[in-house]
Amino acid sequence: MQLIGYWIRSLQDTDYFPPQEFVHQPADFPRDAVADYLRDADVYEIYRGTSWCRFVCKHEMGNRELTDGFWVWPEDLGHYVRDHCVMLPSEFVQHIRANIPRIPAPPPALQQVDNTFWKMWCRQNSDGSYQPRILRAKVQAEREVEEITAMRARKKESDEGVSTVRCQWIGCGNFALRRRALCARCCLRGQEPREVFYFGLQAVLRHAT
Repeated sequence: MQLIGYWIRSLQDTDYFPPQEFVHQPADFPRDAVADYLRDADVYEIYRGTSWCRFVCKHEMGNRELTDGFWVWPEDLGHYVRDHCVMLPSEFVQHIRANIPRIPAPPPALQQVDNTFWKMWCRQNSDGSYQPRILRAKVQAEREVEEITAMRARKKESDEGVSTVRCQWIGCGNFALRRRALCARCCLRGQEPREVFYFGLQAVLRHAT
């Protein structure tokens, strides 16, 4: 089955695009019919967390994936189509117009969903208008993450003390923390404040709209 309708998740996401770059519906685009089709489908998968509208509007998004047995999409994809005039692939629209009977989809554990088509279509049809903004915000977010991590490392050194033994992390030349094998920075690896990239994206999309 083919996956469609997924959008950029954070400033670090290089797989997907903001839906703002696809706001273009030809005069013959059946907006309501497509939105209704997207809404009236079977549940394919349920997730714990809910999504958020990339236009940063007040619409409450869901936490499920829907399917017609051929395509899989997030349950509120119709919101983007109906309320924000986002375009979808012609292949999907033609599938709807062909009135092909829906088929029951096997459980997710028994079915592989392919996102190759969607990512390729987005690359080929994006107008690219938001990429410079996202790049600038990413650079700024990386600076903020570095500043926060450096501050946390300094506090850790102050709290625990620094030894005269070199950090054992390969390629690191810092001194290890007292009674530890690693320095403060290496102890904090994997704990960087990645939420900065998430909220940074929201700020970009909110400001731009």
